[in-house]
Amino acid sequence: MNAASLRAAVTQGRVYLELRFVGPPRPQVAIEVRAGSLGVVRLTGGGATAALGAAALVELPPGTLVLSMTEPNIKDAAAFGSTLRSALERAGVLGATRVALVLPDPVARLALYPSAEVSAKKRGQVEELIRFKARKSVPFDIRDLFAVEVDFEE
Repeated sequence: MNAASLRAAVTQGRVYLELRFVGPPRPQVAIEVRAGSLGVVRLTGGGATAALGAAALVELPPGTLVLSMTEPNIKDAAAFGSTLRSALERAGVLGATRVALVLPDPVARLALYPSAEVSAKKRGQVEELIRFKARKSVPFDIRDLFAVEVDFEE
């Protein structure tokens, strides 16, 4: 193995270890979706030296977006896309590859359950448990729930 091959192998190993144990780097761009507008922020630096690099807030045309857990939220895809492009351009991040997405509360529900509640259960049992618990907190008939995402860390 020559020096160039060794450097490449070390770099590849470092990248693997960082992704496996540290996690991917946090996005430097965030998009916030609101009922009447889209906001974009771009950070510069990272960690303790992170600072606001740019920000943009663009109003959505009326009727473009309706916040709901039970029906599609984007009513006018062309207007939404145009507004998003404008906000990204104003913040100088049109070509960003990684972004954080901030959604309003009425759009999604996230629930975390202690591992003690789901340990030693099969996937089907866990999904039924989640549906049972969700009946108490969602504003619609649980049978209309179209997605239950269960992440098993084994």
